[in-house]
Amino acid sequence: MNYNSQSVTEIHCVKFFSGQVAKKTVISLCSCDTGPMELLAVITVIFLWLLGLAGVIVPFLPGPTLVMASAWAYFVLSPSPYPWWVAAIATAVWAVGSLLDALASLLGAKVMGSSKWGLLGATIGLLAGLFFFPIGLIIGPLAGAFAAELFFARKDLLTSGKVGFGAGMGILIGKLIQILTILAIVAFMLWAMFFLPNGTTA
Repeated sequence: MNYNSQSVTEIHCVKFFSGQVAKKTVISLCSCDTGPMELLAVITVIFLWLLGLAGVIVPFLPGPTLVMASAWAYFVLSPSPYPWWVAAIATAVWAVGSLLDALASLLGAKVMGSSKWGLLGATIGLLAGLFFFPIGLIIGPLAGAFAAELFFARKDLLTSGKVGFGAGMGILIGKLIQILTILAIVAFMLWAMFFLPNGTTA
């Protein structure tokens, strides 16, 4: 029996999914008619997702921003993208998450009276903690902020301990917010890719 490219694509894709809705969606996503641009779009998205997850623990790598950018990358690169408002909502989620992340880091330190040394120490402690993953990600920021306040800000032991705890917890809460932001954007994109009609412009 002879199959055209569309039929062959359908056979290979439907092996992994059940149900009429899933069948139609998967065919539209992996159809041979989309060509290399669809493949480029998917590869770009996955790369940005992985890079974004790495950015949660790697300083100066904007994890949530990279994942948000993947939403626009798919919309621009895919021959049959999801509606534009999907990327717009992903951007809104990113904006809210970034604001909450900044507030968590700031308030966690300021409530306990942290100086710039405490914030710097917490960041350095987070870097050092990467070598002792995963427990180092918890202890590192706390110890770094404590040491910085004690030796550089010249605060007493009790105050340094309080500030170190506040600064460290602020950074950890911020990291949790980043992870939740990334997961929310990825989940929303996957929903849009699999359950929204492709090529919709409104």
